[in-house]
Amino acid sequence: MVKALIIGATGKQGGATARSLLKAGHEVHALVRTPDSEAAQALKAQGAVLFEGNTDDLDAIKAAMAGTSAVFWMSIPSFTDWQEEVRGTKNIVDAAKQSGSVEHLIYSTTGIIEHIKEVPLWDASPILKVYWENKIAGEESVRSAGLKYYTILRPQEFMNNLVLPLAAFQFPDMTSTGVWNTASPPGFRNQYIDPEDVGRVAAAAVLNPEDWNGREVEIAAERVPIGEVVELVSAAAGKQLSLRTLGEEEVLKAAEQNPVLLGQLCRIRHAELHPEWDTQPIDDFGLGFKTLKQFLEENKELVVETYKNVP
Repeated sequence: MVKALIIGATGKQGGATARSLLKAGHEVHALVRTPDSEAAQALKAQGAVLFEGNTDDLDAIKAAMAGTSAVFWMSIPSFTDWQEEVRGTKNIVDAAKQSGSVEHLIYSTTGIIEHIKEVPLWDASPILKVYWENKIAGEESVRSAGLKYYTILRPQEFMNNLVLPLAAFQFPDMTSTGVWNTASPPGFRNQYIDPEDVGRVAAAAVLNPEDWNGREVEIAAERVPIGEVVELVSAAAGKQLSLRTLGEEEVLKAAEQNPVLLGQLCRIRHAELHPEWDTQPIDDFGLGFKTLKQFLEENKELVVETYKNVP
């Protein structure tokens, strides 16, 4: 039996990791901000042991980590304190090194991070620059921690970015007017993954540390042309959405207020520099990932709610 600490266990990735491990009969410690929340209580009902705290609370991390052999967490930026992510990762790694029990660190960051500094305009937005740099620093701290095992997961575009609450930030125009103003041309094939499937990968890594040791893997379910994404969301929402591709100058100007657009442009430039990103086989690690169409169909009520204000 494995005992693992999941930090962020009430979220999509962490929740799926915790549920997968609990279902398989393993022990889960969950560090949560609000133990009384519905999501936290649901995990407790399934057998998880809850610890209250956050990644700024080193004592709480150490308490939750006691006796565990593996730790999974994800890099989550704070838009009010950009150093929170860096401090949190340092606290987790330091606690693991001092624990006497933790052997395996599993860290989830973001896709295309390996080559991001090769991409023109990667640092054109101060916000996006810090976003990338924090993840690069986090990966290096895990890589150099010196524990027996480490694994880095790099999920591609999350499918739930297309629904509330994230869609209001990611695609404010599409949720209000039905027009997706994007840096991506219709034929650009973006890679998508359900964050819950990332959690299942993390659980597999927890249970198979030898197989996953030293692996730094990009995670995607499929490549979907942006034009087809609009069609799929339109069908699920019952609305006719459309796509408008912005020129580079428009993207750079708009990025001052919406760095998401610059992130889209970085993905395009990355694909141009690394064409294998668009051609190499996608590995689901034998887990059978959900397609974007399946995700939208399974979350149809939320899709409809997300786009209800579109004329």
